Amino acid sequence: GFGFIASEATATRFGRDVYIAKAEVQMLAAAEGRAPVSHAGEKPPPPSLEEEDLVRFRVRLSAEGYPQAEHIRRVPKFHGVVLEAPGEAAADDEAPFGRVASEDLAAATGVRGAIIRRASCGRARLAAGDRVTFCVQDSGPTYTISGEAVVDALLVMLVPRPEHGLGCILGCCILSLPRAPRPVAGGG
Repeated sequence: GFGFIASEATATRFGRDVYIAKAEVQMLAAAEGRAPVSHAGEKPPPPSLEEEDLVRFRVRLSAEGYPQAEHIRRVPKFHGVVLEAPGEAAADDEAPFGRVASEDLAAATGVRGAIIRRASCGRARLAAGDRVTFCVQDSGPTYTISGEAVVDALLVMLVPRPEHGLGCILGCCILSLPRAPRPVAGGG
């Protein structure tokens, strides 16, 4: 065995996380040229796939009908700095987009900037200067903004800064719990 991949889409479809076999992770490591090296007489170290790594995969069902990952590929994660935060609007697709600059992205793709759509960062309240991680779609569209080529930043996540310290608030959410109906006053 090895572990599980948490995926909202597969959890919705199959009602559980997706099992990832050690052999699949070893094939990923070999494909990336990261095969673990062991010395004579030593047990080889486990392949490197860490929590928070982003992966693409296909699902096949086990003999028992459980989802298992196959053909796993790591999705490159880029680091960048928010130049302009995405705006707020009643609907995510109406919100003005923000921008992020990334030297990692420039080295990998030749494009230095990416736009941040509200839906790509959830409800995180980003501000100019925030450090984020994100990924981009393979062969995704390229836009030109103010004469600069940019791509869409996807799965944008805030990177904690050391000065934030432990226990500080990096984001917030709205939680709505179901409530029992209130009794009607004077009702009979």
